[in-house]
Amino acid sequence: ASCLVSVGNISRGEFAENIVVSGDYAYILAFEELIIIDVSEPSAPSSVSDLDLISSASGIDVSGDYAYVVGSGVLKVIDISDPFEPNVVRNFTVGTAPTDISVSENYAYVIDVVEDELKVINVIDPTAPSLSSTLAIGGSRNDLVVVEDYAYIIDEADTLKIVDVKNKTSPNLI
Repeated sequence: ASCLVSVGNISRGEFAENIVVSGDYAYILAFEELIIIDVSEPSAPSSVSDLDLISSASGIDVSGDYAYVVGSGVLKVIDISDPFEPNVVRNFTVGTAPTDISVSENYAYVIDVVEDELKVINVIDPTAPSLSSTLAIGGSRNDLVVVEDYAYIIDEADTLKIVDVKNKTSPNLI
C-alpha cells in the first residue's frame, strides 16, 4: 500500500471553498475573496495576492490569462496575467444562483441551482462574454466538468448527467 505525504502547506484562515491550479499558481476562492498562491516550490508555497470579489463566489476555473468565477448571479472575468495584480475586467449576469463553472475551448459552462440550467457562455473575447445557450437539466447540481465535447454533471442524488456540447447553441442531454 502507498502512503501519501504532505510536502508543504500555507494557512490563510479564510473559508476556502474551491481551488484550481494552473501553472505555478493555485487560485483559491474564500467566500468573497480570490487568493493566489505561488506553488512553484511545493514545499514552500507563498501568498502572492488577494482580490476582494465584493460578493460571494462558489465556482472557479482558469483558462489562459483569465480566472472565471461564479457566484451571486454573476460571472466575474479576472485578468490574472500578472498574478500580483489581478483585476476584474468584466461582470456578466448569468442567472439566479450559479454554483460551478468549467471553461473549455473559449466557452464557459455554468450550472445554476435555482434555474436548474446549464448555461453555455462564449468567452472567445473574455472581456465581452455572451450567452450562447441554456439547457434545462433538472435537479440540484453539485459539480461540473467539461472534457472535449461533453459536460459531466453530478447532482445531489448522485446521478451523473452527461450533456453533449458539440453544438454550443444547442446542447443535448444524453
